[in-house]
Amino acid sequence: MIVFGSVNRALLVAFVLISVALSAQPNGNQEAFAWRESSPEGEEFTVNFPAEPRLTTGKRFFGERQNNYKFHFYSVVTNNTLFLVESYEGDRPKDLLRILMSGRRGITGVADVELNGVKGKEFTHEIEGLSFKGRYFATKKHAYVVEAAKRGEYDQSMDHFLNSFLLEHHPGGVLPPGASTSDDEILLARELQAKAIILFKLPASYTDEARSRKLRGTVVLDAVLRATGEVTDIHIRKGIGGGLDEQSIEATKAIAFVPGMKDGKPVSQRVMLEYNFNIY
Repeated sequence: MIVFGSVNRALLVAFVLISVALSAQPNGNQEAFAWRESSPEGEEFTVNFPAEPRLTTGKRFFGERQNNYKFHFYSVVTNNTLFLVESYEGDRPKDLLRILMSGRRGITGVADVELNGVKGKEFTHEIEGLSFKGRYFATKKHAYVVEAAKRGEYDQSMDHFLNSFLLEHHPGGVLPPGASTSDDEILLARELQAKAIILFKLPASYTDEARSRKLRGTVVLDAVLRATGEVTDIHIRKGIGGGLDEQSIEATKAIAFVPGMKDGKPVSQRVMLEYNFNIY
């Protein structure tokens, strides 16, 4: 009986030690990342990224409006997860958000959110094999879309990122943009375990010059959807002029996507894209 009691006590101690060890493990992936605050100059937000974000910039028209909106994409891809803040600067940001969100496919689960008195929406995308959550807001100067997407099951690092987004600027909180990778292997779709998933791609907009010349047709270009979440190496294969080639390039820069995958890791993929222009 004495020996039996000793064994029970030993088992109890072992169980307690294992329980303590398990409870000390990080909850999800958020603790495993080296989260760092980013508050870029000229922006109205602060957010925590798990690494230095890549920066993509450009100007483009949206819809029928011939106003060039500046856009900045701040992106990080790590642990097969995309963390992205889209920033658009121009007049009537609320109207611009309507245009932006109209180009999203499979939006579900829309709910009201609010930051510093600014009302916004939280939304999800129904895309097979992808976990996704995003939020969007319009200030007086900017339209912001902040989103996280991952192949496979949702994890708490995505919530950590979204919840860290604040509509306030913290001076000195600027992270230098991560260096773009230009020497990694670029693969074709047939060489991948899983192709890149495009979350957001708006049509390129007409220009006044193209309308006056009644230009129509298709702009064909190729580009590289980088493992880092950037769109690079954009080349026109077939253009039609009138400023439509340039609008197609800017529209391509503003594509949001989850990179392709090979051997369980994000990889860069070359794609062919088309933008159709017709006057009705």
